[in-house]
Amino acid sequence: MYLIEIDTKKFDFQGISHEEYLEFFGYRGIRKEKENLYTVMQLGVILPAVKVLCQKSNKKI
Repeated sequence: MYLIEIDTKKFDFQGISHEEYLEFFGYRGIRKEKENLYTVMQLGVILPAVKVLCQKSNKKI
């Protein structure tokens, strides 16, 4: 699982939701955390408007 941030200054979304944008480019398991912050289960195409902040571990200790 990855925490990503959408930089709205790098892409003019023109009515396209962030979720649609991410799905189109292959991101899977998208969940909105806060404005412009999402967790995704699978990364897609590397995009200038998407910054991977960290990888979250799903492992339980």
